[in-house]
Amino acid sequence: MTGMKGKLTYDGHTLTKGGYKFCEDKVPKEFTVDVKIEEGVLLINNFCDNTGTGSCVSGFSGFAMRIEDIKENKKRYYCNDFEPNDDFDDLIFEIEFIESEK
Repeated sequence: MTGMKGKLTYDGHTLTKGGYKFCEDKVPKEFTVDVKIEEGVLLINNFCDNTGTGSCVSGFSGFAMRIEDIKENKKRYYCNDFEPNDDFDDLIFEIEFIESEK
């Protein structure tokens, strides 16, 4: 939640600091995160444990994301991992943004 004031709720747990790491092999194929933004923006990035030690790395080497607008409130994210290639098929996911009633 760097640069964002608000809260994230997933699986009954609410955070007001920090963030969630959703590992592809540890979460269901579809899940919901409730996001309440009071100030700032929500940051979404990809990372991996390329050493098998639980250490997460991101933002260098081959890491990159492409974002496609599918609908006005839905985006598809195409991610590269640490391999220096540009196939953007290592992780593909969609996020649907649904405004809640106030």
